Amino acid sequence: MNPDYVGIIERISNRLLDASKHVVTLMPDFFIDRIVVFEGDFKEFVDVLRSVAERGGGNYIVREEIVRGGNATNTASAIASIGVKVNLIVVTSELGKLLLSYFMRDLPVNLDHVKVAGSESKTVALEFSYRGRKVNVMLSDPGSLRCFDLSMLNEEDIESIEASDIVGVFNWNQNDCSNKLLRELRENTSRPLFLDTSDPRIASSSKVLELIGMLKEGIVDYLSLNENEALYYASKLGYNVNDPVKAAKHLSRELNVRNIYLHTPKITAVFPQEVIVETMPIKPLRVTGAGDTWNAGVIAGLILGLNPLEQLVLANTMSACYLTRKEPRHCTVKEVLDFVHTRTF
Repeated sequence: MNPDYVGIIERISNRLLDASKHVVTLMPDFFIDRIVVFEGDFKEFVDVLRSVAERGGGNYIVREEIVRGGNATNTASAIASIGVKVNLIVVTSELGKLLLSYFMRDLPVNLDHVKVAGSESKTVALEFSYRGRKVNVMLSDPGSLRCFDLSMLNEEDIESIEASDIVGVFNWNQNDCSNKLLRELRENTSRPLFLDTSDPRIASSSKVLELIGMLKEGIVDYLSLNENEALYYASKLGYNVNDPVKAAKHLSRELNVRNIYLHTPKITAVFPQEVIVETMPIKPLRVTGAGDTWNAGVIAGLILGLNPLEQLVLANTMSACYLTRKEPRHCTVKEVLDFVHTRTF
């Protein structure tokens, strides 16, 4: 389905202006991201590495950025940029907290719940083209994120969670205590839970199977997946499919989740409603953070009471607006409206 992006964004524009009436809590990761952009494809990148290694090491000039990273933190930046208030509960070092304050300046993000413990989380994200598509390979050190659960929170943190419209949990795959965290949240709050696991293939099979069992129990309300994640989880349930849409349908039938959201480069979808929407045709200038910005659009749509089609259109538009910017800054409501009016559909 190719929706009327302009018409739908205009229709929901007044509701977007109410975003500041809402608050979300997002956790538990903040990464210091170093983005390394190679202007070429994967084969050329490998050839360059080989050439430098063969001469005993040396330099190669690329474009780099140091930006805010981490799924929860990127999602916070994106949703705060359209006015939603955010309680960000993450763990980092003293240096990380200073950088986080810098990255979140001028945004309605409450950093009073940030935990300082041990070392910061860091990622080097390599961006290049592969088979005609921009991709990123992320080399991460989770630091103190390795075990984040409710034992790190105090009474004020729990109160902020309970006062939120929705609670988002991210980076499940790099937190060894993430299944415990989800259970504790379900037991200690009545708020809806939104989960994006990130790539589950780096987690142990036992941890993945435990999560699937928890999802069957109804431990979370909303689950967000990209195409690779949808196919992986479907395979763990015994489905041999190559189509992420079919995989998401199977997951929707098998898991006790209110909504499953699917995002791919060409289509996005929500199940069990089976609303499928084509993404906006763009030439992305970046890829890191695309899914986080998309999740922010979905969460905003949920708390603003948008229907599934409107949720997907908002998420697609916010993501496209971000990916086509030269600087890694998320879009305001005005910029989202201006952006959709400049596109050719």
